[in-house]
Amino acid sequence: GLEAAKYKGSLDCAVQIWKKEGPAAFYKGTVPRLGRVCLDVAITFMIYDSFMELFNKVWP
Repeated sequence: GLEAAKYKGSLDCAVQIWKKEGPAAFYKGTVPRLGRVCLDVAITFMIYDSFMELFNKVWP
C-alpha cells in the first residue's frame, strides 16, 4: 500500500495500530461487513429453500 514503508512487518504494523489508534481500530468496518454477510446468507438460504420446495414437487 501507500504507507507500507511505515512498517517493518505485519507484527510491527499491528503493534503500531494498537498503540496509535487503540484496539477498536481492528474492528473498523465490522458492522457494515456483518450486515452485508447476514443479508447474503439470508438471500442464499431463501433461494436454497425455494429450490428445495420446487425440486420436492418435481421429484417427490
